[in-house]
Amino acid sequence: MSKIKKCPGCGEEYYEHIECCADCGEVLVYPDENGIIKQKGQQEVNNDSENSVIIRKGELDWIKVLSNILDNENIPCIILPESECNKGCCGNTYLLAVSEKDAERAIEVIEEYYMKIHPEIRNSKEFMKQGKCPGLPFIVVN
Repeated sequence: MSKIKKCPGCGEEYYEHIECCADCGEVLVYPDENGIIKQKGQQEVNNDSENSVIIRKGELDWIKVLSNILDNENIPCIILPESECNKGCCGNTYLLAVSEKDAERAIEVIEEYYMKIHPEIRNSKEFMKQGKCPGLPFIVVN
């Protein structure tokens, strides 16, 4: 027996192999997944959609990882398909949006996550602050 997914935006139910709601484009979740807090946060971003900010774009699996990181920091966010058809059949690029008031903090959280999984980013930034090329080791030429 397959599990049923639900749209956090409109409440429609779908088979588990479907990723996005055909009506509103939201990424579908299992009813026990992420709970009421995430739905409330998504509604907050949806209700303030005029002031929402797209902070990342990418494949669904990666955007879900970033969404979970923001959820862990209590930053409400939503995942939207990049295509305008909202059926998930016109491409696999998705957008991660947050409210304008949370955008700066969300970007900082994601940047810190990037530096955690790729320590070389932090090293490159340090080289740049020192006026050195971040792409190559510092070499002294006489």
